[in-house]
Amino acid sequence: MIHTKSKQLKALSSVEIILSLALFFVLVLGLSSAIFYGLSVKKQVGEDAKASLLLDEAAEALINIKDSSFSALTPGTWGLIQSSNQWALIPNQDQVDGYVRTIAISNIDDNDKQALITITWIASNGGSKSVTSTLRLTNWERIVSTGDPVDWSDPQFIGSYDLPDATSGYRIKIGSNNRAYTFKTGGQEDFQILDIENLTAITLLGNFKVDGSGEPYDMWLEGNYVYATSSAQAKEFHMIDVTDPANPSVRNYINLSGNADATGVTKKDNYVYVTRYDNGGDAEFHIIDVTDPDNLSQVGELDLGNNDILDVIVSGSYAYVPSSANNAELSIIDISNPLAPTFIAGLDLPDDTDASRITYYDGTVFLVQGNLVRIISVTNPTAPTLIATYDAGGAVGDLVTGFPQHAYLFLATANPSREFQVVDISNLASPFLYGEFDATAPLYGVDYDPINEIAGAVGAEGTGEFLTFSGHHDPAPPVDWTTPFYSGSTNLPDATGASKVKFGLNNLTYVIKTGGTQDSITVNVTDPQAVVVNSGFDADNSGTPTNVFVVGNTAYVTSGSNTRELVTMDFTNPAAPVMLDNIDLPGNANATDVFVVGNYAYVSRLNNSTGNEFAIVNISNPADLILVSQLNLASNNYNEIYVAGNYAYLASGANNGELTIVDISNPAAPMFVSALNIPTNTDATRITYFNNTVFLAQGSNLRIIDVTNPAAPALISTYATGGTVGDMTSAYPQHPYILLATAKSTGEFQIVDVNNLAAPTLLTQYNAAGTLLGVDYDPVNEIVVCVGNISAGEYLVFSGRDL
Repeated sequence: MIHTKSKQLKALSSVEIILSLALFFVLVLGLSSAIFYGLSVKKQVGEDAKASLLLDEAAEALINIKDSSFSALTPGTWGLIQSSNQWALIPNQDQVDGYVRTIAISNIDDNDKQALITITWIASNGGSKSVTSTLRLTNWERIVSTGDPVDWSDPQFIGSYDLPDATSGYRIKIGSNNRAYTFKTGGQEDFQILDIENLTAITLLGNFKVDGSGEPYDMWLEGNYVYATSSAQAKEFHMIDVTDPANPSVRNYINLSGNADATGVTKKDNYVYVTRYDNGGDAEFHIIDVTDPDNLSQVGELDLGNNDILDVIVSGSYAYVPSSANNAELSIIDISNPLAPTFIAGLDLPDDTDASRITYYDGTVFLVQGNLVRIISVTNPTAPTLIATYDAGGAVGDLVTGFPQHAYLFLATANPSREFQVVDISNLASPFLYGEFDATAPLYGVDYDPINEIAGAVGAEGTGEFLTFSGHHDPAPPVDWTTPFYSGSTNLPDATGASKVKFGLNNLTYVIKTGGTQDSITVNVTDPQAVVVNSGFDADNSGTPTNVFVVGNTAYVTSGSNTRELVTMDFTNPAAPVMLDNIDLPGNANATDVFVVGNYAYVSRLNNSTGNEFAIVNISNPADLILVSQLNLASNNYNEIYVAGNYAYLASGANNGELTIVDISNPAAPMFVSALNIPTNTDATRITYFNNTVFLAQGSNLRIIDVTNPAAPALISTYATGGTVGDMTSAYPQHPYILLATAKSTGEFQIVDVNNLAAPTLLTQYNAAGTLLGVDYDPVNEIVVCVGNISAGEYLVFSGRDL
């Protein structure tokens, strides 16, 4: 028995040994796989990091090339080479350790270029991978000319105005309609609206107490609203309606968490960004959705520690804030998800003085720290870098840039002998005092109007807390569109009418004709009384062009061609334009209009056999157009398009939806949002937009529509033009006018005042010799060009100034 049991035990031991070995091998195999997988993942992460470094290297190289010679950034596809510690471009691409780097450079305008950097490689798992980055490059040292001589080296003091109450002026914004908006540090009324059309005789339009329980701190002006912050603990954010300047009113307000005073404010798209003093454990950074002014809602917030945050500026996916933090006087916040903003980087500046005010332009932050203005590169927001410092000689109360008109900073300071300063920053590494004025008392707020070349400042209480300066030594004539100055008409090539016109760079206009062998023409209107017509060209010999959109030196032309509905043209040399590319959209329907925003062109079409009347095209490289997506909008004609924010607004032939709205927040999958049925079944043909308001042409009627809620557009009012509207454009934000090209027999060119959206009125009209079909407006030179079916002069020029 014992022997038998011993055999059984031996047998069991053998089985246990086999099972143990099997389990061991399984464990070894699993561990090996885990180790292999971990090494593989680690290797892929390393590959991704290497690609990111190559992107950063390319960005730095391009900035170095730009700083050395802006003209070296020639449009095209390039690689990089380094020789003797200098970077240079080489054709096509370069390769680094198996990574292929290409840089596509394109013109935005004469002084701005865009570089699309792409790194591609074969990953360790055998698949192809790529990463991209976009960089904007600006010629800071450009020479600026606006027609009339502008000289900010010796700012011309125009005059001052004594604001109501014995308190100091604190903040200022200059808006359209020659109005200025000011906050004071207290008093019976702490908000003023001023008429500054005549700078030597400023008048008070409105005087208003924002909130009896607090004082306003900062403001952002857009359209008919002032977005204001306050020390009121129950109403830290106010939305002030300034539609009627004589009677401003609070449209709505919101109570933010905690009791800290609200400070800075800025707005981008449908969101307002608000900062606060140290909020005792609650958030100092808030994001507010203002899509519906009657239903404000806080969507995101961020606690930035026990620090005072006094201002904010937003660009792209980032918010930049000045902070009292001794190790992060500049803090950068990722706002790509408004519901969950995140801190991504801080910059520790040389001393511990609190940062207070901030502004931004083209990858550069300008930050106030006591007497100092810090110039900081945020080209890479995760690694901000101090470039230079300017000492104003007194506490800086506020600052604003003169970009893109001038490479200047305008400063309001407490320097006892030069309170108003103009700082030249054409070389960011060496800022210097360019112009100055002794205001006799500290200044706390400043703003700049690039259209009229004036600056406004507010400061310490006295007999003139509001001051105005001009960069014109011989001021330009006043603008007066009540009696537009007609400079004459010009005959264009071919015996056909002209249907569309668009302003581009350098006073160049792009004209679409209704046929002929020269159906696209450029006209230089530098001298409105002696325009220069360049020889025309055939934009599409298989169809008639229908509309045009201009970005920099590139024109995007839609066509009646069945094989190339969208064409891109390079006008770097206006006398010899070059076709870059064209795209055949599915179906045979004519393309009617195009609107370009960023890297996308949005195209509308007539009723399409394929069922897709709306298309989105990737134009990141205008020489290589790529169809991204389409949308079926039913069997209707879509005649024109305007894009604003996340929405495309289309003028339609649909009898139950003359206005159609499409959500384009995801370019790969646009979605129908809503349609508005407007009285009568006349097709809507033309469209423009400003500040949540659509202006729609429907036959001889101008419809004014509220699209504050895109899901429920609402008709506000109608203006009868007396003739079919061929085209229209808005003069916003300079003037609350809609400019019309019409078929009215006694007033083909019309200017409609829409300051009161509910009651539009005719400001003026001009009797042309024939029907007008196209119109566009140049806000810098205050010029309007109309085109039409006029045999002896299809191209007409009007000016808002006496010529």
